[in-house]
Amino acid sequence: MTTLALWTATVSSRIERCDLALSMARRYLAETGDAPGAPTGGRSDLVAASLVLARCAAWDEALDLARRLELENPDAAELGKNIAWARGVAAEDHASVEGALRLSRSRTLLLQRGRAFAALVPFRNELVADQQGAVFFARAAWAAGEDEAARQALGAHMSEPDVAPLLANWSRELGR
Repeated sequence: MTTLALWTATVSSRIERCDLALSMARRYLAETGDAPGAPTGGRSDLVAASLVLARCAAWDEALDLARRLELENPDAAELGKNIAWARGVAAEDHASVEGALRLSRSRTLLLQRGRAFAALVPFRNELVADQQGAVFFARAAWAAGEDEAARQALGAHMSEPDVAPLLANWSRELGR
């Protein structure tokens, strides 16, 4: 049942149901003895719980858990750095292309592909006007499952024979 709580938390955080996600993540941590202050084991389940907390803006809890993981496993240091950076980005202004790109990148680091793409949508025309911007926009769309938006962005600068292999490569990278 504790594993189910973590899975529920993970899925809920990815579809922006943070009320349920936070409740389930905290339940998981309490039931496994991994609540703040408890020792960890550098386990991937705690990485997942930390990401759930970060996706739902429970920044202090997410950072605490990430730092505890880092103490036992120095290779986990990047998690805490990514969460701290995403926290800073969340407080920034995102009303410009640069701000939207930073927000999209931070959401990508937290494994929020759909929300990462959503941050770019208001700047679609500006991004797609440039070939590199179009590829970036298309990759974010493809990762979020917005296949038509990806094809349209790439189609602005590439022919279909050039688009298909790129999409196939992204599918392999993303495991879809």
